[in-house]
Amino acid sequence: MDKRIDKIQNLFNERNCITWVDTYPDSQSPDELKRFEWFSKNTKLNLSKSSFFEIGVGSGTFYEFVKRKGIKEYLGSEPNKQMVERFEKYFPNQSEFIKENDALSVLKESNKKFDCIHISHVLEHLERDYFIDLFEAMVEKLNIDGEIWISTPCAETIIASAQRYYDMTHRTSFVFENFVNLAQLYNLQVIAKSGKLIAIENFKDIVRFTHEIILYWLNRILFAFAIGTRKKCGVFSSEISVILKK
Repeated sequence: MDKRIDKIQNLFNERNCITWVDTYPDSQSPDELKRFEWFSKNTKLNLSKSSFFEIGVGSGTFYEFVKRKGIKEYLGSEPNKQMVERFEKYFPNQSEFIKENDALSVLKESNKKFDCIHISHVLEHLERDYFIDLFEAMVEKLNIDGEIWISTPCAETIIASAQRYYDMTHRTSFVFENFVNLAQLYNLQVIAKSGKLIAIENFKDIVRFTHEIILYWLNRILFAFAIGTRKKCGVFSSEISVILKK
């Protein structure tokens, strides 16, 4: 991605107080904790006996989650050098689990297959052609009965549309049917789907929640007869989570 876009987005984030939380992954956000809890309840895998590949490691919150489950094997890809350095800060002497490269290159170079491939809030940053190449590689590197767990903004609501466009690094939007179609095309099963409910912790979240309720009902009123109102990701959802099984 063009580094100029990153710089522009960083300026926007600074003005609007949107920052990376620089804390140890133990301090996972309520959104992340809900997401991990949902996956634990819906996966068919025995997590302690499963191997994982993560696309977009970030600061290692998912790695921390699966490590606590006693995972058999983990490998992650992260093209952002800053994020790799952050991971190494939180998990000293464990950098061998991370490849500082794009996911497609790492998957193609690997001679291993995995029980679970996890990709959270990365797809929306990818060009569509690259995403299809990456998805095919994900399916190819997945063991039989393995699972692909995807989380990405839900484009079926005004809420998610706002999230889609305030971030200039977002390239692509998704609705639940996109993953149904992908599952059908690549002979996968959709075994679980959900929308992430909005987490409320303080007064600012209450204001945000009220605002998003108004936007939601405005969306329903204005587009009551439009295809886009066939909501598949929850009434107040801002993201889709889906598990696809091979």
